[in-house]
Amino acid sequence: MRVSLNLFVVYVVLPLEQISSCPDDQCRILAFPSSLFFVGERLVNHTMANISVIDRDACEYRCYLNHDCVSINFYFGQNEAGTDNCEMNNATAKEYDDDLVKAANYVYHGTKNYCAGSPCKNKATCQSGFTRKRYRCLCTFGFTGQDCEKDIDVCSKNAHNCTDRNVICQNTEGSFKCICKPGFSRKKQECTDIDECALKTHSCSKDNAICSNTVGSFNCSCNPGFTGDGYKCTDIDECALRTHNCNKDNATCANTVGSFKCSCNSGFTGDGHKCKDTDECNASVYACDENADCENIMGSYRCFCKTGFSGDGHTCTDIDECVSGEHDCNVSATCVNTEGSFICSCNQLYVGDGRSCVTLPSECQNYEGLMGISRRITYVNRNKLCDSRLHGWYRFEGAAGTTMPTSCPPKHRCNTHAPGWLNGAHPTEIDGRVTRTVCFHWKSNCCYFSSSIKVRNCGGYYVYYINGTPQCFLRYCGTD
Repeated sequence: MRVSLNLFVVYVVLPLEQISSCPDDQCRILAFPSSLFFVGERLVNHTMANISVIDRDACEYRCYLNHDCVSINFYFGQNEAGTDNCEMNNATAKEYDDDLVKAANYVYHGTKNYCAGSPCKNKATCQSGFTRKRYRCLCTFGFTGQDCEKDIDVCSKNAHNCTDRNVICQNTEGSFKCICKPGFSRKKQECTDIDECALKTHSCSKDNAICSNTVGSFNCSCNPGFTGDGYKCTDIDECALRTHNCNKDNATCANTVGSFKCSCNSGFTGDGHKCKDTDECNASVYACDENADCENIMGSYRCFCKTGFSGDGHTCTDIDECVSGEHDCNVSATCVNTEGSFICSCNQLYVGDGRSCVTLPSECQNYEGLMGISRRITYVNRNKLCDSRLHGWYRFEGAAGTTMPTSCPPKHRCNTHAPGWLNGAHPTEIDGRVTRTVCFHWKSNCCYFSSSIKVRNCGGYYVYYINGTPQCFLRYCGTD
């Protein structure tokens, strides 16, 4: 071992940086040529081990000792004590050129990977640097040969575990399987008498009989609803023989293969065995209009139009309450007819539910608009715009959206550094004027800066009282 280590140190300083431990074909010969040495680059996605070493030569030596390693990434920057600086890879940049990336304070050093062409067959493991071919194959079970290309006849070599006296070994590619001799079938670890019923090798009636396995044979018997010797079974007509149990007076019996079906007569409901008078309304078999209600009566039903509609129940038309004056909208509201009803909405400069309307507060009438696509929360231009000069009541309009967002947006949105969002829910009309906090997202804190504002629900829109920003560059953003 001491001799091998000395040889390794000598080979590291040679131009080819060749590493060898011993000359026979079972030992490894590995070279780290200078042509495969790249400063400031690193092979990613193929690291199989990450260890700490004193220098790059030690890293290459450890790669040599790991039979699956064919290249290294060595970190030569400032390292904390005990951290890893040697990454051993199971591939090289020659096979994965796209995975060789720029990386400061790293060097990549590769070897010629003789496994790159996948010379080993049948899922064998390839290790570069062994034998005169410069690679060796570790074969999976059932294969042999230098490249694991040859199948082993496990059965002829008695390398199988088919030991039951009623079992024979059958060779497969790379393996084997134990199969029962003719006349036997496998059950757990043994071969037992064939169950003709389970294997469906019997001669019972295919669809209408039951097969019962016996030792060396089987029995056939017809299923319920059929008659015969089990090898041939015919259907029993329970309806014609009156051996059914359908309701005597209010159901009909229909013969089916192997059984029968009972169904209640028209005007009755049930499972056919028990039948009762049909409730046409609940059974949805009535002919009422979709805007009518159904009332069940003995043997029939009655239709009558719902509130807001008129007609005979079979045909119902909408009543226009706005035209007929049957609405209860406020005098300062507009009535809009709907299917079966109506909607009241307060007129402009009024707010309320339409049945009660009051004059809009002054801030809902006197405000400035915040507009422009750059104020929208989805706008990603990183200009340094700031709202430090905003003072008064404002409303989001146009491409900016209609409201202030209520969840934390990403940084550098709506044309500023720290976008603002409403930390809380928007008020209802009943809430009146409320105080809310606007947070501004900066660094990794969704509320790194904050500002107190006032908000009012003006019915169809919101207005916000804004008094500048804590500093620049912060902006109030809009959304839909």
